[in-house]
Amino acid sequence: MDEAIEEFIQTKKVKRLSYNTIKAYTFYLTKFQRYIKNKDIEDINFADVIGFTENMSVLTARFFIIVLKSFLKFFGRAKLSNRIPLPKGTGKEIRPLNKTEIELLKNKLKNRFDKAVFHLMISSGLRAGEVINLKIKDIDFENNIGKVLGKGKKKYEKPDIFVFNDEAKTHLLNYLGKRIKNKEDYVFLQNKEKITYYRFWKYFKKHFGLRPHQLRHTFCTIYADKLLPTEIQVLARHKSFESTKKYINPELKETIKKYKELKI
Repeated sequence: MDEAIEEFIQTKKVKRLSYNTIKAYTFYLTKFQRYIKNKDIEDINFADVIGFTENMSVLTARFFIIVLKSFLKFFGRAKLSNRIPLPKGTGKEIRPLNKTEIELLKNKLKNRFDKAVFHLMISSGLRAGEVINLKIKDIDFENNIGKVLGKGKKKYEKPDIFVFNDEAKTHLLNYLGKRIKNKEDYVFLQNKEKITYYRFWKYFKKHFGLRPHQLRHTFCTIYADKLLPTEIQVLARHKSFESTKKYINPELKETIKKYKELKI
């Protein structure tokens, strides 16, 4: 994909885009290339785009998607480009749900699928991609734990462990029913088939009025005041503590900063 990026960038230089704009185009396309592990252009899919932009601010995601849509169209992927929506909003970070909003959503859950997905995600902090790829055999219902291939990990690497509460366990068992014996089945199916990232994302927006990552964000925020930062990092399966820091209350952030400045 290196040559494709270079070819695309050359067309932008011909159009006399500014140096900073060209630099930004190159930066985000190269970063995306690393994220999708050098996939061919024809293999790029909707899940790649959503996964890459999931933790971005609205403004950053909007800029990247504008660039990517142009890039995809240039190389004949107009159909995929047209499916990718531009993020809406004011550019603020993803807002966690408060307790009232959580209860309101719980009361609106209509079917077993909705209840199982919602309670699993908000009690475990699982990412959308991890939920989609979760198989029945990956869940230990006796100990309320499960295993997933964490973000950026390859199949041969050691899986991450996640935990979930009893409420999620109840709704998962109700949803699975007799299917619990089919250990190789994916947990969440649509029309008896594995649900795609695109359909899952659209379903979430329609039925919950949320982006899937908002539940993970809520999970981390809820426990930020109840657990140590390192414990949050373990539960959220953050590779870097930098990802955990944004959930820590301001007072603790300041304390950590002062602590690091101390010399013994």
